[in-house]
Amino acid sequence: MTLSISVAGRNAELNALVTLLGASATAKFYNGTKPSSFGTPAGTLLATLTYGTDVTAANGGTAGSVASAVLTFGGFTQTNSSHVNGTPTFVRLSKSDGTACIDVDIGAGAGNIQFTGSIANGQNITGTLTLTAGNP
Repeated sequence: MTLSISVAGRNAELNALVTLLGASATAKFYNGTKPSSFGTPAGTLLATLTYGTDVTAANGGTAGSVASAVLTFGGFTQTNSSHVNGTPTFVRLSKSDGTACIDVDIGAGAGNIQFTGSIANGQNITGTLTLTAGNP
């Protein structure tokens, strides 16, 4: 049996994620293998962005906004001397208290966060992330 979800249903799913993350959520960029079941990441933490501090969002510090089954995370600009050089392979989105909510691979297509480039110590991390809800 194949699952099909309407755009309205996928919007609701992504809006629930925005609500779950709440204000001052974090996006942590890792390289390495994404853990199963929100375990401790085996890869290297390259950078951490905080929504409302390093990341701007139209809805006042929350993760972003949803339209047409796409979650567009707030645009971000951060220069930080504690970044670790590397190419991120997944992003962990967590609530402000550190509770992991979603681990997302970086790649192309639905179910992945689109990110190009690399992270370097002392260099700006700039851009916008998007996540498209899948509809298998």
